Amino acid sequence: MRAEFAGRRRLSTTALRGQREKGVIDTTHLPGAVRHAWDWQSQAACREADTAVFFHPTGERGTQFEEREKAAKQVCARCPVLMACRRYALQAQEAYGVWGGLTEAERLARTGRQRRRSSLAS
Repeated sequence: MRAEFAGRRRLSTTALRGQREKGVIDTTHLPGAVRHAWDWQSQAACREADTAVFFHPTGERGTQFEEREKAAKQVCARCPVLMACRRYALQAQEAYGVWGGLTEAERLARTGRQRRRSSLAS
């Protein structure tokens, strides 16, 4: 048994069922969610930014599209967790937005994936 869990009493299924019926379940004995995997987000430069900078509205094209992506990349360029964000986006295969300083097209190029088509050509 891992040291941090030593001495903690395990609740039986019956005990949990009883607590659930009362509407109270003590979860203090459980390890937290994989918080360490998401901690980088609390340090991200984009945390206070408008999400519209990172995700394009439907139909956005041309100069507006390019300027929005450039603005997003400027936020990313000063971000202390740029590489953690980029690793996440590539691993999770984020399909939309600017993540870790990479656009949708740049991420697709790095992973070699093809964008899914919403409709199949007949």
